[in-house]
Amino acid sequence: MDKASSVLYIFSGLLGIGKSTLASALAKHIGVTYQRVDAIEQGLRDIYRVDAADEGYQLAFRIATDNLKCGLSVVTDSCNSVSESRTAWH
Repeated sequence: MDKASSVLYIFSGLLGIGKSTLASALAKHIGVTYQRVDAIEQGLRDIYRVDAADEGYQLAFRIATDNLKCGLSVVTDSCNSVSESRTAWH
């Protein structure tokens, strides 16, 4: 897959509506990178013992961007509960 055909699939919405289930199923079905922002945030909290909400989104954006630049599609899963996080994916 080349850069021109890489796609960012964004799953966003309220807690408990099935985003993670659908996002991970899609990633597995089409064979692309799957990233869950909650897992990134929890990893940062576990390592650094700080609230990492903003940092989790920033890291997720960077990881997705790096994959897209390599021509790899990405499925991302997050609540995006604040407008800044929603618009940042554009």
